[in-house]
Amino acid sequence: WSITSFHSDIKINENGNVDITETIVADFSNEAHRGIERILPYKYANGKSTHIYFNDAVNENGNHWNVDTFRENGWLHIQMRTQDDSQREGLVTFVLNYRAENVINFIDISDEFFWNVNGTDWVVPTDEVTAQITLPKKITPEDLRVKCITGEYGETKSDCEWKIEDKETLTFSTNKPLNPYEGLSVVLGMPKDTIVKPTTAEK
Repeated sequence: WSITSFHSDIKINENGNVDITETIVADFSNEAHRGIERILPYKYANGKSTHIYFNDAVNENGNHWNVDTFRENGWLHIQMRTQDDSQREGLVTFVLNYRAENVINFIDISDEFFWNVNGTDWVVPTDEVTAQITLPKKITPEDLRVKCITGEYGETKSDCEWKIEDKETLTFSTNKPLNPYEGLSVVLGMPKDTIVKPTTAEK
């Protein structure tokens, strides 16, 4: 099977929380499946911990997937499958949304959002990855620092493009299909103090 498209709507809130809705279209034409599993890290190799709160997952008709979630070794597993465990064929859509906390980096020159949109552990190819980021407030484009990266974990290729749509919205897209274990990452530097820093207890 393969992923036809992977789109992420990302809303950065002023308090640093990030609300994310992912729309994943899987192609089960050559291999029927009951569903897919989305795996999100909440502990990073550099020791940083985040908080991921899963909300919901529906199909192309707005019907709920049967969802099981569990945490293991720093990863949140979201398993989405048909309600009756029947297998699906053809194009199948998974729309899931969750909130991520403590994912903003506060560095000397900016408040930075560095996010791997689709992840680099998919064992299947992906035709297209796109993302739209909504900022917490209007920001002059000249005050933004923007970059996108593609490839396997650790690579720095830029087979992607980005566009500032207006003072509150940016869009990103890959320029060519991704192979298994390849992802799209986005880097967005905002002026300092755009985001309210969390307290020590919140971190």
